Amino acid sequence: MVKLTGQQPRLAGQCALVTGAGSGIGRAIARRFLREGAKVVLVEHDRAAGEDAQDELSAHGAVHLEVCEQPELRAIDHAQHPAGRVGTPEDVAALAAYLASAEAAFMTGQVLTLDGGMTRKMIYAD
Repeated sequence: MVKLTGQQPRLAGQCALVTGAGSGIGRAIARRFLREGAKVVLVEHDRAAGEDAQDELSAHGAVHLEVCEQPELRAIDHAQHPAGRVGTPEDVAALAAYLASAEAAFMTGQVLTLDGGMTRKMIYAD
């Protein structure tokens, strides 16, 4: 944390809601925000991972855990995507592996949208 002498932490008085806070990037973001002075609500669908994160992170500041049920995907959830299905973590992993490979060595400064065509469509079913 960067803190000038006599100054409040830069996120003091703020509250952040961090999804996927039980592990990985979400947990790292929650940890950083706490160290920067924010109060953090951890949102996780895996109760054990959320409780583990809460145990670790409560030493750094004010933490609250919300465990949310992950709803089952419906046929319409898949059908509304131009790609014909909802994306998966494996889709993101495949793109990350490509970007880390020699095949992407000539690619620079690009914005890649990985959303099954939903940005183009911009219509979501309830």
